[in-house]
Amino acid sequence: MPRLWAHFGSLALVFTGLAVWSWRKWADVFIDYGMDLYIPWQLAEGRSLYSDISWLHGPLSQYFNALLFKLTGPSITTLIVADLAITALLTLLLHQIFTILFDRRAAFAVCIVFLTVFAFSQYTRMGSFNYIAPYRHEQTHGTVLAVAMVYCLLRLVQQQQMLWACLAGLCLGLVTLTKMEIMLAAGVTCVTALMITAVFKIDSFRNTLRNFAVLSGAAIVPPAVSTLMMSTWLSWTLAFQKTFANISLTWQYPVLDEGFYRYVTGLDAPREHIIRMAELSAAFVLLMTIAIALQAWISRKQWFESPLPVVVLGLAAFSAAVLLRTIPWDEIGLLLPGAMAVIILIAARALIRERKDSPRRNQLAGLIIWSVFSLGMMSKTMLNVRLYHYGFTLAMPAAVLLVAVCVTSIPNLAGHWARSQSLVRAVMIALIAAGCVFHLNWSNGFYRSKTLAVGAGGDEILTYPYSVEPAGELMRRTMEEIERSTPPDATVLVMPQGITLNYLTRRFNGTPYWSFHPFDIKISGGERQMLGVMQSHPPDYVVLIDNGVPDFEGGFFGGAPESGKMMMEWLSQSYYQTWAVGTAPFVNGRPGALMLKRFPQPIPN
Repeated sequence: MPRLWAHFGSLALVFTGLAVWSWRKWADVFIDYGMDLYIPWQLAEGRSLYSDISWLHGPLSQYFNALLFKLTGPSITTLIVADLAITALLTLLLHQIFTILFDRRAAFAVCIVFLTVFAFSQYTRMGSFNYIAPYRHEQTHGTVLAVAMVYCLLRLVQQQQMLWACLAGLCLGLVTLTKMEIMLAAGVTCVTALMITAVFKIDSFRNTLRNFAVLSGAAIVPPAVSTLMMSTWLSWTLAFQKTFANISLTWQYPVLDEGFYRYVTGLDAPREHIIRMAELSAAFVLLMTIAIALQAWISRKQWFESPLPVVVLGLAAFSAAVLLRTIPWDEIGLLLPGAMAVIILIAARALIRERKDSPRRNQLAGLIIWSVFSLGMMSKTMLNVRLYHYGFTLAMPAAVLLVAVCVTSIPNLAGHWARSQSLVRAVMIALIAAGCVFHLNWSNGFYRSKTLAVGAGGDEILTYPYSVEPAGELMRRTMEEIERSTPPDATVLVMPQGITLNYLTRRFNGTPYWSFHPFDIKISGGERQMLGVMQSHPPDYVVLIDNGVPDFEGGFFGGAPESGKMMMEWLSQSYYQTWAVGTAPFVNGRPGALMLKRFPQPIPN
C-alpha cells in the first residue's frame, strides 16, 4: 500500500508540473477550439443544437460543456478545470487497467508516458491536440468513456457480475453520442469481450447471453434519452438521426473523397506507408534481439553481479536515443498496428494452452480485449499511425500497451532465456524515458514561444506573438475592434473560420454555421443553401479573416464555386468596409482581416 500511494503521489507531481509548464497554451486560438467554446455558450443561452446551430458530431459533449457554462457562467477556465479532472480520471483508469493486465510497475510507466507524451502535448504548429483543450471534446470524452467501458469489461471477465455488463453498456451508449471511430472501436471491443468469455469458457454460455442482453439493453439507454430529449425541438426521425450525427454524416458524405482524410488514413500512399511500417518493425525486433543476446552473454560473466554494467548500458541507451537521435520518434506510431496484431496472436495462443482453472486466463483475455480496442481506435489512421495530431487519442491505447510490454513482457522473455533480465529492463526503461524527453522537448519548442495573451481573465489563451505567427495578433486586434465598434447585441459573422472571436466578444453570428471551408460548405448543404440562410437573416457585421494558410484543397475562401465565391459576391453588394488590418484577405496568401457592415435597408413606402 505505501508503494501504491508513492505511485499516485509521483503521478500527481508530474501531472501538476506539466499543467503549470503548459498553462493556457494548449488551445489553438484560430482553428477548431473556438467551436467548443461558442457552441456550448450558445446552448447555455437557450439555443438548440442541430436546429439553431449545425453540428457534425453527437450531442453529448456540447451539452455537457453547456451545462458547465450554465452552472458557472461561460469561461475557458471552467472547461480547463473540467478537462483537467477528466484527464486525471483517465490516468487513474489506465493505472487500474494496467495493474490488472500486468503489474503496478507497468501501470506506473504507462501513466507517466500518457501524461508526458499525450495529455499536455503539442507537436504541430496548430494546438488543441491534447486532453486539456482538445480540438473536439467529443474526441477526449469518447476516449475516456471507451477506456472506462474496457475497465468494466475487464471486471466482467474477472468477476462475472451483471453489474459490470450494465456499466459497460452505459459507457458504450454514451460513446455513441460522441464520434464514430471511437464508437466503432468500443462496439468491436464489447463483442470481442463477450466472444472470449464464451469461446474460452471463462463464463458459462448462459451467463454470457445474459451479459450480452444486459450490456445491449444498457447501451440503448443513452441514445434513447438523447432522441427523446431532442424530439422536443426536432422531429422524431431527425432527433434519432442527429443522435448518431457523425455516422449519418459519414454515410452521406464519404470523407475519403477528401485529400486531407486520405492523408490521415495513409491511403494517399499505402505502399510507402506499409514499407516504412515493415522497416520500423524489423528495426524494433532487431533491437530487442540484440538486447536479449547481450543480456544472455553478460549474465554469464562474474562481474555482472555488480549493478554498474546495467546502469552504464542503460545510460548509454538513453544518451544514444536522446543525443544522437537514433530513433525516429516522429514515426514510432507506425510500429503500433503490427505490434497489436502480434500481441493478440501471442495472447490468444497462450490463452488456448492455459489451464481452465488458471487465474492467468483472465489476464490474457483482458490483454486481447485491450489490444482489440487499440486496433479499433487506430482504424482511422491504420496506415499512417502517429503519436501526434489525431494520435493523441487514437494511438494512445496502443502506445501505452507497447510501453507495458517493453517494461514487463520483453524483460521476462529475456529472463526465460538468460539468468537475468535486469539489462533488458534497464534498456527498455531508458528508451521509454528518452521518448518522453524527446516529446517534452518537442512540445516545449512550441510552448516557449507562446507569450501573447488573447482574451482576458478566465478567457485568456496564450498563443504565438506576431514575430512567430501573425494569426494570434490578428485575432487580438480584430477582437478589440469588434468590442469597440459593434453593439453588444449585434450579430457578427466571422468567415471562413475564427469563431473564437464570437465567443471572446460574446457576439452571436446570426447563422447556424461556424466554418466556411469547402468541406464544411459541402456537409452544410452546399454554398447556395448556406447563402440562402444568410440572406434570410443577414448578420449586422461580417469579419473576413485570413491567417495566410490555404484550405485543404489548396485554395482560399471565395476563389471558386462551393468555396465561398457566391458568398463573397453577395457580401460585395450588401456590405461596406469599416476597418482593416494587415493585407487584403484571400489575395496573396498573407494574413489580414477586414470588417464589413451591412448597408442600411431602404425604408418601405
